[in-house]
Amino acid sequence: MELTIGPFSKLVNTTIRTLRYYDKMELLQPTYRNDKGQKVYTLKEWELYQKISVFKQLGLSLVEIKDQLSKEKLNTEELLNLQEQMIEQKMEELNDSLQTIRRMKELYEKESFSNNELEDFTFIMLDLFRKEKKQIKALEKHFQNNPSKLEEIESLKDPQLKKDRDKATIELLSITRKLVLDNGTVNNPEMHEAINNLITPSTRTLLDLVQDKTFMEKYQHEFNTYIPEDLGLYMYEGLKAYFANQSSHEEDKEDSSGPRGQVRRP
Repeated sequence: MELTIGPFSKLVNTTIRTLRYYDKMELLQPTYRNDKGQKVYTLKEWELYQKISVFKQLGLSLVEIKDQLSKEKLNTEELLNLQEQMIEQKMEELNDSLQTIRRMKELYEKESFSNNELEDFTFIMLDLFRKEKKQIKALEKHFQNNPSKLEEIESLKDPQLKKDRDKATIELLSITRKLVLDNGTVNNPEMHEAINNLITPSTRTLLDLVQDKTFMEKYQHEFNTYIPEDLGLYMYEGLKAYFANQSSHEEDKEDSSGPRGQVRRP
């Protein structure tokens, strides 16, 4: 068999452009020329093209295929095992994406939020959902020798708590946006109530770590969440005000209690 690029492209059901690209990247290069000096494809190139097609079907990139064909690092069984792992990983990623979409759709189905509110915050929430798994893994690694903290972090995976946290996050975003537009104070009962609905031991641990420079330098990418700057600054100041009030209340309780928890007399 000796075919020029046009007839060969029809034989293997691809385009001339694709074959020229394969030639340029030295993946499939015809080595024989006919009497007219044209490159021709022989049985050898046809067999090589079939291998490339199989590898593409298994999910390898063209660079990986070239590497595999030139070095022959893996035997067929090893290659199949590798591709099985890659496909399983892609399936896991697709499943995560599906769960992210479903979580957002559940928020749209709630009567407590308007579509306009959700439209404004959709990309913020999708980014939070997308990074949640990596954040949990980072926390688990950081606290791997702390069983009590690991137990707190495990609660972040609970489906019902996720739903409650999603709802509380939207509420906090909505209230924060209102304060931004009205130039309101962050030391606001409505905002504090929204923060209180969001805060659990695990989220408190997460917020504490966000202030840890060493931790953030290591895991900055996982925790660098997309929030518009004006909302982000208001939320940050609101959280500071909330925790300052909490600390003040705790100090007041301690001052009003005597030994063994008895109330002091004035």
